[in-house]
Amino acid sequence: MTEEYTIKVGAVTDDTQAVLELWRNGFVDLHGAAAQAKLAHSYLDNPAGPGVFFFLKSAEAPGFVGVQSLVQRIFHHRDQAMMAGIMADYVVDSRHRSLGPALLLLQSSSACGRENFGFVYGMPNKKAQPVLKRAGLTPLGMMVRYSKPLRSRPFLATRIAPRWLSPVAWLVDAGMWALDVSRALGLRQACDWQAIDADDPSLDEVWRCSEKAALTLGERSRRILAWRYPQGEAGWQVFIARNKRTREPMGYVVCRERHDVVVINDFYCVRPLRQTGEILLGFSRLMRRRRVSSLSLEFFGAQAVICGLHRAGFAAREHNPIFSVQGSAALGGTEQWYFTGFDRDTD
Repeated sequence: MTEEYTIKVGAVTDDTQAVLELWRNGFVDLHGAAAQAKLAHSYLDNPAGPGVFFFLKSAEAPGFVGVQSLVQRIFHHRDQAMMAGIMADYVVDSRHRSLGPALLLLQSSSACGRENFGFVYGMPNKKAQPVLKRAGLTPLGMMVRYSKPLRSRPFLATRIAPRWLSPVAWLVDAGMWALDVSRALGLRQACDWQAIDADDPSLDEVWRCSEKAALTLGERSRRILAWRYPQGEAGWQVFIARNKRTREPMGYVVCRERHDVVVINDFYCVRPLRQTGEILLGFSRLMRRRRVSSLSLEFFGAQAVICGLHRAGFAAREHNPIFSVQGSAALGGTEQWYFTGFDRDTD
């Protein structure tokens, strides 16, 4: 006899303990204080809203045996705000892990997205991708990781004899520096960089003045950025670029350093389709002075931004698909999108 499953749609506050228990059993590192912190940050304290939860119930077991959520995010499409949802925190009790319960959870969250959100998206691992396709989600595009080397020594250390390492690294580094200098020739506006807090008013200025009417992107106001990148957590650093002459904010980068590699989680500027390369070249110079070995970032979207990445010396590496369900918003093609690591539900 086939086991029967049903879905209850609600808020995390409907059964907080059930969510925490399912997370504890389903995720290796999500229990105790870490689970409580995630619950508060991603849902209860989320400025976009507390999200929607889909609780899986089995006719043959007490309580809930699975959960899936939609984390709320504010997006802007043609300068109009809309609500988007990120498919997140899917977990099913080990005794109920089959295709049927997984499809039911995903189909329920997809149906909710169509009715109540502008669109819903997810960035699944390779194993989960066939299940999302079966549930009716379609690929939106590829989130591509880009990288840029700044210093060659870590790469060369395992490839050439120690006695040659220093002179060869010096020559290669000089060549990379000269290449960046040539890339910067003809730039119209030089900028200075400054470390700031994620709730600095300058970030509101960048968002307010930015040319975003042609883009579909997550809101990057000071309020949202301060929530997304809490002070003192995960080692986030925020840098703002200012015009040397006028002192007006031109753009920002949010990043953190891991073993002399700087991972850029978000980057945005006043003219994203025209100035991305200029901003990231300036940031590269700053990081080279700090002896950083390489830069890494993620992006999916407008070709003009990708051209800016290439002009700044970033090269494409691996990629993973973004799946989506269209809701009330009439969304267009790839050229309108602006996705970075900022748009993930977790880091």
